[in-house]
Amino acid sequence: MNLLLTIPLAAAAALGPVFVAHADPLQDHAADGATEHTVIDMKFRGTTAQDFVDALRREAGDINVVFDPHLGDMDISPVELKRVSVGNAMDMLDSLQRNVRGNWVVTKVEMIHGGRRPDGALPVWRVHARPSGPGSTAERPPDLETNVWSLGSAIAQGRSPEDVLTAVETALQLYGEHHAPVQLRFHRETGLIMCRGTEEQLVTVDAVVDQLQRRPPDQAMKSKLAATERAASQEIARLTIQLDELADVERRVTQWQTRAELYREEIRELRDELERTRAAIAERDDTIRELQAAMDQLRRALPGTGR
Repeated sequence: MNLLLTIPLAAAAALGPVFVAHADPLQDHAADGATEHTVIDMKFRGTTAQDFVDALRREAGDINVVFDPHLGDMDISPVELKRVSVGNAMDMLDSLQRNVRGNWVVTKVEMIHGGRRPDGALPVWRVHARPSGPGSTAERPPDLETNVWSLGSAIAQGRSPEDVLTAVETALQLYGEHHAPVQLRFHRETGLIMCRGTEEQLVTVDAVVDQLQRRPPDQAMKSKLAATERAASQEIARLTIQLDELADVERRVTQWQTRAELYREEIRELRDELERTRAAIAERDDTIRELQAAMDQLRRALPGTGR
């Protein structure tokens, strides 16, 4: 579907009048009838699918539209179209949902033939119902969601993006043909995988990607042991440096202790020498006093010496 303006078409809108603008005067319209290429401007305030087609007819000219039973009164929300072809406008009736007798159905728009044939025949659009699942017990189509995963870890482990996508596609094939189709894309520049599908399908993709992102047990163990060895080597190197520093400090302490012991021994010798010198001085002082006393006696003993 190639619309210039994307409009939600799900819920019932409030009933109201329809207002239409003018078609492109350069396009075939009005009495000539409309082809899928006729360009129009239209403002639709929202009622039913049949009202939408009537508004197109009033704007673009004759349009051949055939509704299957119970589909013409399906609700359409308000929409404003600017320079949109009739073909694109008719596409807005595609994929509408409705519960018909307890079964959810989805509309599909098909054009019998396009353009204006030489005989003047105009295209015919058919709006018919397709069940949302196999058989008459079809349920409402599940809501689709989008998720994104990064394959950086898996690629870093040597897995190619193609291997990852093949694994994901293989897992999704288990859902069979009756489930909603999955849209899967890979963006090589960023290593991102994008998927649009049901919640259950996205959970499956997430499980596959998660398994591929994990490292094998033996590889994880080797990586852990290698990291432990690197940490141990770094710690041993750090402790070795500390031991060398302590050994150097110990050598310097020993040197100072040796020097201190030499200084103490030298001090003891100096003290002994000092004591000997003091003793010698004291002995000389005694000798000097004795000699002085003897000289004094001799002076007194000699005649004519005085005292």
